[in-house]
Amino acid sequence: MAFVIKQGDTRPTYVAQLKENVGQTDERPIDLTGAQSVNFIMKKTNASATAPFDVKGVMTIENATAGIVEYTWGAADTATIADYDVEFEITWAPGAVETVPNKGYLSVSVVADLG
Repeated sequence: MAFVIKQGDTRPTYVAQLKENVGQTDERPIDLTGAQSVNFIMKKTNASATAPFDVKGVMTIENATAGIVEYTWGAADTATIADYDVEFEITWAPGAVETVPNKGYLSVSVVADLG
């Protein structure tokens, strides 16, 4: 199910729980206690692999042990009506990187605002 936001809106924020082994019997939240940062990355669905990101921004870690993060939209983030793929990039000390989800993407739809 896609997260849907109107063009130009900056609320609601995007909140996610990062998990490992999604869909498996040992699925569990990722403990972000040792994470240096988490980035929110969004790119138009079906864009070429070499196309630049449409959005890349730092997320706030709201609950490290539960893997809960939040992204606050900027007005430019939702300026273009489109469907987007989303992933999260965790940077661990000393610079190791983990991308979540590791299979597929989450979805965001920016839809027209009638006002």
